[in-house]
Amino acid sequence: MNKTTNPTRYPLTSSQREIWFEQQMYPALPLYNIGGYVNLPGTIDPVLFQQAVNLLIRKHDNLRIQLLTESDADGVPYQQILDMLEVTVPVQDVSQASDPVAAAQDWMQAQFRAPFVLTGQPLFRYDLVKLADDHYYWLLQYHHLINDGWGVALLNRSLATLYSALVVGQTPDLSAPVYTDWIAQDRAYVSSATFRKNRDYWLRQYSIAPEPLFSPRYRSQYTDDVIRSDCITLSLPRAFYQQLERFAAQHQVSVFHVLIGALYVYFTRITQREDFAIGLPVLNRARATFKHTAGLFTGISSVWLQTPHTSTFVELVQQINRNLQSHYRHQRFPVSELNRAVGIEPGRHQLFDINLSYENHD
Repeated sequence: MNKTTNPTRYPLTSSQREIWFEQQMYPALPLYNIGGYVNLPGTIDPVLFQQAVNLLIRKHDNLRIQLLTESDADGVPYQQILDMLEVTVPVQDVSQASDPVAAAQDWMQAQFRAPFVLTGQPLFRYDLVKLADDHYYWLLQYHHLINDGWGVALLNRSLATLYSALVVGQTPDLSAPVYTDWIAQDRAYVSSATFRKNRDYWLRQYSIAPEPLFSPRYRSQYTDDVIRSDCITLSLPRAFYQQLERFAAQHQVSVFHVLIGALYVYFTRITQREDFAIGLPVLNRARATFKHTAGLFTGISSVWLQTPHTSTFVELVQQINRNLQSHYRHQRFPVSELNRAVGIEPGRHQLFDINLSYENHD
């Protein structure tokens, strides 16, 4: 049973509004379920684990976010951050299955496809999956409205610290920066001169909208509004990746710039054009405290690259480096605002067709 007391009301941030609007287009689909599972080889005490989860909820206020039925003048719901929320962590026991790993994977995949109830309910789900007495998975799911990839990693580390403290009988530290500070700063930014300056900058970059990179060729084969996604894993040999690192260092760019350059060369050549628009996620965590705050901060920068085919690859990646350095000073401007200001054609959702999220995970 969930227990709640004394809610307060806040507007959605710019990033939250973008996700909420997109989710409303397909309310029954789990478009913005994010998370995964953590492999926990070793003995886990489910009772202590649930205690640690509820301490995690007390520590990080983004986990206490719920949407209200009340909305603002634009029809966007308000959010509340509960003073208290307690949850249970169910244990799914697949240890007696003939193949516990396969059974666990199938069950978790089915769970992940379940959409969240967006109003009046927690926007995260935690489960323990028991494969054996000394082997568990922790399935963690969030609606993207309350968390991003950086926040997921932050909460994973935080829960590990809390659980470890409980195991040895220590009193855990429950202090943490609050997400409400980001909400206040985001709303102040939207009404600021900096917002207007950033808007002018991006409109100079996009006096017109780029032509679409692709034309839909297979949509007629599908009857659903949204074509199912898939995940394909490709691995680069370590020696080759180290070559990329050496090349990047030699020319004073990063591997990230080299990868964007490779995408630019490929897609401009197969489409016979000299421009390439790409969406690049940005952390939006400029303050040190925000790097330690769980929640949704991330946004998207739409980068339009236009380089003649006569340029060398080194010239291309160095130009990409310079462009991104300029863009980063204005990266907080919401891409949805840019889409509306530029005026993209009906049926097109973004100024770009390719999104590259480059994440360095330790």
